[in-house]
Amino acid sequence: MVLIASVTTASPSFAANKSGGSCTKANATTKIGGDKYVCTKNPTVKNAKLTWVWDQCISANNDYAAAQKALNDSLDQSTAELAKIDADIAKYSAQMAVNEAKAVKAENNAKDLFAKAAAKGITIVDKAFKADVKRVLTISAGETKPTITANEVIALAAQWKTTVDKVAPMIQWLSADDLLIQADEFRAAGKTVDSLKAQRAKTVNFQTTMKNSATTSLQSTKSTRDQACKPGL
Repeated sequence: MVLIASVTTASPSFAANKSGGSCTKANATTKIGGDKYVCTKNPTVKNAKLTWVWDQCISANNDYAAAQKALNDSLDQSTAELAKIDADIAKYSAQMAVNEAKAVKAENNAKDLFAKAAAKGITIVDKAFKADVKRVLTISAGETKPTITANEVIALAAQWKTTVDKVAPMIQWLSADDLLIQADEFRAAGKTVDSLKAQRAKTVNFQTTMKNSATTSLQSTKSTRDQACKPGL
């Protein structure tokens, strides 16, 4: 009679932890192969469950998330800057047609006054004369009177060693010169639009360069993260 011995191998009450292996307590830590692991969901695995994830995977994922946020923030900021520039371009462009008409009118009035002054022999006037006229017309700070009196004309003529009949055309010449300055100011909107368009082009170039550089850096960070988070590493 042959006796057949039955041998039963007992299973251990626990299994050794392994990289990528399942775990139950979130954020628990352990050592595997001398490295620190955390019980968490692998950020690179879809519908991940709790497993032992290398702590360097978590650090790399934090770096990747920070880089992604920095890129998005920069893009949002530059997009907002472009929107503001575009709004300013639209605003000043709308003013250009109206202002150009005002500039042409000012130039025509200046041309007429220059002609009247020239008819009296006045083709150039010392700008210092303008300061004296302004002084005569000033009543108080920020307030001026619209006309100049005969006595004031006589006084100006004596001060500038000219005849009384030359004072009026000299004032006309100065008024014409002021109108030309106004015409330039009316056209400032056009210069502003040109400046804004140049600023927009620079912003777009910067945005493109920044985006390309950041995207390359982000891809490198993602590659590092994916390698560190490879299940079972």
